[in-house]
Amino acid sequence: MSFRSLVLTLAVAGALAACSDSTETPAADTTAAAAPADTVAMPTENPFFTASELPLHYPRFDLIRDEHYLPAFEKGMQVQLTEITDITSQTAEPNFANTIVPLELSGQLLNRVSTVFSSMSSANTNDQIQTIETEISPKLSAHSDSIQLNAALFARV
Repeated sequence: MSFRSLVLTLAVAGALAACSDSTETPAADTTAAAAPADTVAMPTENPFFTASELPLHYPRFDLIRDEHYLPAFEKGMQVQLTEITDITSQTAEPNFANTIVPLELSGQLLNRVSTVFSSMSSANTNDQIQTIETEISPKLSAHSDSIQLNAALFARV
């Protein structure tokens, strides 16, 4: 088995494990059974806002819904721009530790949502994902440009 096949196999196994039922059985929610299916409340916490605790930080596909993508993209871009501003507003002399390392670590939330969204829009798309893709693509391009063309960041690097 080639290294690439091994990595792909492990990735698929991890994703499937994330989707499988856990060994713990949650307590039955008797109120949900009585309510019509379209009125049952879904958790409002966005799974992208925290790093996954699964091995290798595999995404929690069992928690991710289409409505989570756009808010995660928006917050991810906002957080990364704040991280870039923190780098460029430093008064200390630029060095590897205060410029390159924080730059490499910036955008973790955006990376989490982008990685999953890219995979899902390629492999398991639907009308809502395609609409999000159309809306977010120009915003992601502008976001990337605002970092790559940032004169203050370029000067520090």
